[in-house]
Amino acid sequence: MRKQLQTDFVRDGGIYMIIKAEEGLRSEELSRVQRDMLAAVPVPSLLRLDIREVDFEVSLHYDITGKKMLSHCLKSDKIGMSEFYGLLLQVVTVLDDCKKYMLSSANVLLDEEHIFVEELLSCGVFHFAYVPLKDAPTAVPLSQTLLALITRMLVSVSRVEGNGIQQIISFCGSEEHFSLPQLKKMLLELLTEAEQIEGNPLSPEETPWSKLPQSGPNQEKDELKSSHTVIKEYLPDGFLPGYAPEIPGAASANPGREQWPGLEEEEAKPKARITPTSCILGAILLDALCWKFLYLDRPWNIGLYICLAATFLLAGAACLICSGKLSFPQSGSGRKQLETSNDAQPDALEPLEFGVSAKRDSPIPQAHRFEQEAGTGDGGKAEDAELVQPATMLLNKSMLSGASKSSFVPRYYLERFNEDGASPERVTLKPGSFVIGRSEDMAQYVEHTPGVSRAHVEVMVTPKKCCLKDLGSRNGTRFNGELIAPYKEYELETGDVFTLADVSFKFGKELL
Repeated sequence: MRKQLQTDFVRDGGIYMIIKAEEGLRSEELSRVQRDMLAAVPVPSLLRLDIREVDFEVSLHYDITGKKMLSHCLKSDKIGMSEFYGLLLQVVTVLDDCKKYMLSSANVLLDEEHIFVEELLSCGVFHFAYVPLKDAPTAVPLSQTLLALITRMLVSVSRVEGNGIQQIISFCGSEEHFSLPQLKKMLLELLTEAEQIEGNPLSPEETPWSKLPQSGPNQEKDELKSSHTVIKEYLPDGFLPGYAPEIPGAASANPGREQWPGLEEEEAKPKARITPTSCILGAILLDALCWKFLYLDRPWNIGLYICLAATFLLAGAACLICSGKLSFPQSGSGRKQLETSNDAQPDALEPLEFGVSAKRDSPIPQAHRFEQEAGTGDGGKAEDAELVQPATMLLNKSMLSGASKSSFVPRYYLERFNEDGASPERVTLKPGSFVIGRSEDMAQYVEHTPGVSRAHVEVMVTPKKCCLKDLGSRNGTRFNGELIAPYKEYELETGDVFTLADVSFKFGKELL
């Protein structure tokens, strides 16, 4: 039975990542050979492991001092193609070298939360966490795990060039032909080719990608779309479900009123009204034409009867139209055109003006239907009745004080204090991830105080709570006076204070 691993971070003379099992980890579940090998020989690119046992439960301690988590580096750093191939080559080399130390490549944790980088991502060295379990931590094949890591690392590539990514993804997607030595050889060739291109810049006409078809003003959008297509086209079926990158400028996938730009304009136009004068004149004109062509030119009995009948019919129709009892549909109505275009789909849903979806076979919206039902009397006939609206109740203070506090929406904020004694600055926390640092590209609040890292801390804002997390800053973060461990979440309460270098932030909450 595979263990569900949990990760924690502590400061204990350094920064350590602690991995435990959710249901507890016993020493007999560890591989003695792998455990002794990790203790005797320092394996390159593997984090130094310290195995501790308390009350017959084992915890794995990894020293990550001076290293940054890969997931945060992918958000902040941008790399080129040669650097991307070089980082992948590090990953494949470590996996391929595991057999030299009698280790299993399946026990290397290949998610970005357990891979750490020294210095910047572009020139950094990867360090991996190895779990010396008898059973591999995951049942997913190595090729699929590696493919997932590759797709996540692609977000940091500034520009995808050539067909190297397609080759790698296609090779990793085929489990039958996948092998680490072959992948390592492929990466070496791609790395050499990319370094030659970047090291010897050519003219625009000589670059390999200049021969690709250009798309004029939409070239940037097409390049972004093609980079996402690379991932989706070569990933195996069922891999990374729900992956659907959003392409800027693409049309909305939800058909609605925006699909009918002329609908609002036509509905806004005033309907043409037939006046009594025009109705009478039209009836007289039609009657005169009828008598002219059917009887006056050639008098006969049948023509006389037809003209008399037409006269009575036109007179009756004119009276009904003038009284408003007879009306004709507007041929130019946008909604009428919408209905006729969807006759082949009687069950299609139609967006109504007030946001309620109704089937096409119910022409009366629900709000209008309620009005008719309110005026229906005995026998099913509608009666003239006025809808009586109840008066608004005026609440007193006692009733207002009894309102539930749960109905109010909390709004979180920070108050920034500096050592110069200036008045505090109020910073409103927006929902989601709120990063404080000196980098304008990464931080939602830019702090230029000396000693603050590019992405120093993150405040995760949710409707129920807020959590503080240090993002591996160089000078650390103090929470209520104590230095906290990087990458570990600390729940914030009203009045809590955290300090970055010489600036402090006080957490607060108010109900709206």
